Amino acid sequence: IKILIIIKNKCNIAKQFLVIDTVKEQKILAINQEDSNKHCFDCGSPNPQYISLYNAIFICHRCMNNYHRIFNSNISHILNNDLYTLSIKDIQYLYYGGNKRLFDFINYEYPILKSINRSKLYITKGLDYYRRCLRFTIDDGEKPLKPSMEECTQLVTDMKRNIDSNKYMN
Repeated sequence: IKILIIIKNKCNIAKQFLVIDTVKEQKILAINQEDSNKHCFDCGSPNPQYISLYNAIFICHRCMNNYHRIFNSNISHILNNDLYTLSIKDIQYLYYGGNKRLFDFINYEYPILKSINRSKLYITKGLDYYRRCLRFTIDDGEKPLKPSMEECTQLVTDMKRNIDSNKYMN
């Protein structure tokens, strides 16, 4: 089922036509209704302008520059926070993820990750496992192996090599 949405500007004149799948629309509404997605995952500032797609979180401009920009796109693929321009697959990442889910993952699955500096958090085996679980949920495939509590803070070797060579790393 498809619905037609007419976007109107302040003068109430039809400006643009979009055809949006109702499933996509329902997921976008659910994502937008989640209060935690209205703040940056990393610093808590309101109205995040970006999405870290594969971490399925919302982030602000400062945190995008300070942390996420230095990572390869397979770790933190950055997109503008305009959900209507995303594919249904991208929307699924945010629907099954989101700030609350990653927050809960860190706090309940691997609480030791709370002590990891943000510049290293996203390249730990714990967060790599989280991203793989999201991919498994969306794409099916092989279920990822869960790292132990001790392993979860270790840096993923291939990712660490890429980060160590980056001049922006603090």
